[in-house]
Amino acid sequence: MNTLEIAVLADAKKFISHRPIQKIINGIWDGSISFWKSLDVDGSKSPHFFNPRTTDPFSCLRVPKYQKTFEALFFAALLGFYFAVLVERNPYRITASQIALIVFFAAFAVDGFSSMRDSGVTFYNVWSWLDMAMIMIGVIFLIYRIIGIVKYSDEITDTAFDVLFLEALLLVQRWADTYS
Repeated sequence: MNTLEIAVLADAKKFISHRPIQKIINGIWDGSISFWKSLDVDGSKSPHFFNPRTTDPFSCLRVPKYQKTFEALFFAALLGFYFAVLVERNPYRITASQIALIVFFAAFAVDGFSSMRDSGVTFYNVWSWLDMAMIMIGVIFLIYRIIGIVKYSDEITDTAFDVLFLEALLLVQRWADTYS
């Protein structure tokens, strides 16, 4: 852990408010200061100024500004597919919007599990636990949905959509947190 990370964790506002520190923070945010020269698995993390001629162009995917943008777009698409499925609510077959929602839920699950693995299982990281709850609700919806279609049961299909309605309690909050 470097000095800047310690200062942020310790809430050292006076240190962080100094102009040179603000330049460093802004450089990290906008990508002019980068920590990765490539996206290789064996890549080492060391700070350097971003040089587009010598640095892997895909390393900008680790720039916080772009990560936050992609995260916001992902949640907007996930929420869009979620509402499309609820509005469409076709009880007889799995539609294209439901497939898209399932794919986005799967991507969300992979990201949630990997971030929880990277940061460790801690009790104070509330969003990690709420993300796991969202993933479980998505899995329960998928199971009910498949069983309802296979058994031609309107009751089980209605239960699947009721479970999906529960997802809104967490999904909208998570989306609002992403944009804050």
